[in-house]
Amino acid sequence: MARDNGELMFELDGETMMSDAAANMGWRYTGAWSLGGFGIGEVGSFDPPTSDPLWAEFGWDQLYRIGPFWDDANGGNGGPIFMDDVYIGGPNVDLSAATQPTTAMSGVSFSANGEVNTISWSEVEGAGGYNVYASRQPITDIDAENVTLLKRVLFDEPTSLDHRVEVPHPSIGAFTVYYAVTTLSQFGVENPDVSMSAGSVSNSELEQRAYIRQLETAEADNIFDDLDAGNVTDASFPADQPVFVVDSDHRTVVEGTVTPTDEDVSARVKIGYTTAEEWFVYAEIMDDDVRLAQESTSGGETYLFDSMELAFGHYDVRNTEDGGDLLIGSPHQDMQRGDEPDYQIRITGRVDGNDDIVGSSTNIGFSIDEDFENATVVDRMDGGWKFLSLIPMDQIQNAADGDVLLPAPDRGEIQFIPFTISINDADATGQRESQIILSVKPNVTNQWWNTPAQWEVVAIAGRDVAPGVEDGTPRDGFSLAQTVPNPASTSAEIGFTLGKASDVQVEVFNALGQRVAVVANETMAAGERSVTLNTSGLAPGVYVYRLSAGDYVATRRMTVVR
Repeated sequence: MARDNGELMFELDGETMMSDAAANMGWRYTGAWSLGGFGIGEVGSFDPPTSDPLWAEFGWDQLYRIGPFWDDANGGNGGPIFMDDVYIGGPNVDLSAATQPTTAMSGVSFSANGEVNTISWSEVEGAGGYNVYASRQPITDIDAENVTLLKRVLFDEPTSLDHRVEVPHPSIGAFTVYYAVTTLSQFGVENPDVSMSAGSVSNSELEQRAYIRQLETAEADNIFDDLDAGNVTDASFPADQPVFVVDSDHRTVVEGTVTPTDEDVSARVKIGYTTAEEWFVYAEIMDDDVRLAQESTSGGETYLFDSMELAFGHYDVRNTEDGGDLLIGSPHQDMQRGDEPDYQIRITGRVDGNDDIVGSSTNIGFSIDEDFENATVVDRMDGGWKFLSLIPMDQIQNAADGDVLLPAPDRGEIQFIPFTISINDADATGQRESQIILSVKPNVTNQWWNTPAQWEVVAIAGRDVAPGVEDGTPRDGFSLAQTVPNPASTSAEIGFTLGKASDVQVEVFNALGQRVAVVANETMAAGERSVTLNTSGLAPGVYVYRLSAGDYVATRRMTVVR
């Protein structure tokens, strides 16, 4: 049983494993050592025979000894060995208790609880734990595509789970998540029956995640001028550009010897894009002891200094080959190339012997333009450091490895990509004390950097898609009408038609994509319907209202005046 870096070694009793002729030769089955050069069997110093009558198939009833062996090709930096379902004992022992599942799960409740969805259940007698699953579709089979394991809950842990979900874009509306809970025996055997333990939550209070929004040409030109002049500022970004916040309320700690604080490790990040395949990134990193990389530090070692990393897949998670969606995100368990390429970029400043900033480091492991290193400027600020960067998407694609460029969305288009932000904090030169990332997914580990499945889903939205996607075009008897009156001063009627009885939600968003009103959230019969929006408490300006009725989602704009 061989692996690239190691294997399991099995040794059998030579008197029982082979035929008499083979036994007289003193056989041992030792596996295929990756570095030792040994074959799959030994007969002294001779090659093992491979045909009858000198060869017999492996038999577990002839097992003499089992032991793990790890051939380390990395100079002592190997990893662990995991063994599962190994039993050592007499052949007549009844193992049914260790192989049979316990009672199926039932009595599970699902509820919206502010900005989280809560799944609760009662203990099942004899259960050793529980698995909690989630999906964007009803769950009838836990092994189905687009079903993800949120968490394994052990028998001595609380029988409830708060699932934090952030909606990638306001155009999505009420974000419905389907859940299911299964039981595990005390030996870890799962009962996959979810017929009595599946349900859903449609939560209108879920937090809206920031997104990457299109820049107008003049805005992008002004940001480039700031970059070219060495001005580390976000003054040329639109005032309402969404902001990614990485702090104690929006992060996971994945590495560290100290507990990070917002004063020492947090960030505000704005990202805008152009249809010329450019990303403009502005970041302010709070840090009470700024330690940037030395001039001589290699790009690959800059993670040991104060730095920020952007990790993203350049593909839409809804179109992945192995199944992904707005909840699961990317299905990739490792970085990939080709049609679904994944990238990681690390940005930091470089200082000389006097700790003066003399340049920047933009480290990426793929072919890039020779001027790419010069597309970032770094500066200190009160309580931390900041940078302004231009990332040319069309230059980081490696054509030799078959990377495919994801064209930037047009004004009315939207994409959803796997994405996260990481902050490395080093309060001593060359010693990273902590690392946090934007992702709050339950499966996040310290292997996030090469596991896109642990990143969040982030929208890349054209200027006209913030926050509405659809224009109210009638479909299957559904339609959304323009408000009456428009403009409105004190109130407005929102009319719509339902093709069938539906769970209806009518919401209103301001120009920042923030929800300012929920006008309706109820089940309505088919036909023409209307609701009244009180606009007296809204500031003058342009708003977007959205109708969500089952699978039908439509938005329109309205104006409030005084």
